[in-house]
Amino acid sequence: MLVQTVSRYLEQHCSLDEVRAGAEQPQGPASALVRGLAELGVMSLLIPERFGGSGLGVLDAALVQECLGYHVAPVPLVSQCLAIRALMDSQDESLMGAWLTRMASGEVLMASALNEARGAREGAGIKSKVRADSTSRLQGKPLFAADLEFATHVLVPDGNGILHIAEVTQAGLVATELETID
Repeated sequence: MLVQTVSRYLEQHCSLDEVRAGAEQPQGPASALVRGLAELGVMSLLIPERFGGSGLGVLDAALVQECLGYHVAPVPLVSQCLAIRALMDSQDESLMGAWLTRMASGEVLMASALNEARGAREGAGIKSKVRADSTSRLQGKPLFAADLEFATHVLVPDGNGILHIAEVTQAGLVATELETID
């Protein structure tokens, strides 16, 4: 039923002309398609019900992702799911409560720069420095931040595996687009 609902929505709101226009001029988190799918609960499939999500499993998310791929829908579901799993794996109830509820409501779309958690590449890596006011300052650069163009925030682990979240529009955060053949 979920996949059929998503497929019907995409048939109505994701024509090939709209996909092409989106490729030329990405709309980011303001995308009507992303907002509409968030309202259907697609962006919060893996978020437990206690945080306002659907509480579904990875298989459900994979089936929905397959549907998104069939329709060539420019939607950052994989990055959102990776961020959800990383937050849940942290087992930090305050971190989960603060962010998963905002992700479930559609207020936050999270990009994932999680590759640094497994090991920084040459010329990359994130270090955090705790300031006197107990906030952290991140320094360095992850090599990849998947779906940053759609996101309001980015989830980045430092070299010690501690998760940090930054607003995409935050001063000092610089993104360089990776050119591909698409």
